[in-house]
Amino acid sequence: DGSCIDNIDDEGCAALFGDFQGDGTICAEVVCVPCVECEDTEGEPICGPDYEDTYNGGCNSAVPVFSPIECGEPICGGSGTYLFQGSNYRDTDWYEYVSTEPLFFTWEATANFPLLIFIIDGNAGCGGLVIINSLSVPPCQTATLTTPECTAPGTYWFDWQVGGSAAS
Repeated sequence: DGSCIDNIDDEGCAALFGDFQGDGTICAEVVCVPCVECEDTEGEPICGPDYEDTYNGGCNSAVPVFSPIECGEPICGGSGTYLFQGSNYRDTDWYEYVSTEPLFFTWEATANFPLLIFIIDGNAGCGGLVIINSLSVPPCQTATLTTPECTAPGTYWFDWQVGGSAAS
């Protein structure tokens, strides 16, 4: 994210999705530039111990909750992993679009962390959701998904989250 941490080794840096600058490097002498810089428009609180994702955790929240979006509307936000009741979870950010006409959708995202994105048919609700497409990319690469065919009018969900191993 452009921050620097003194006294961290290569393994610790990799766990934070960073670029190790070498033994003896001092943060005051390093300029770290994230690949994505934007002002957070999502507004979700930062994940921490025992965080409960009630913001836009979609079908992963105890009560499903989605952030509405419009076509062409850029979104800037964060994601992360956290411990909840002793288990590792990842923050999932679900956005909802309700179409009134048949459409092709394209969902594109770039992040400073390993990224996993989804396009989901939400017409049957959380109990019957269908993943239309998903893609995982390394940090700083753009993930682009397009629906393989024109979708029927209805409810569609678009999700981003940290890629890697965690419960969700």
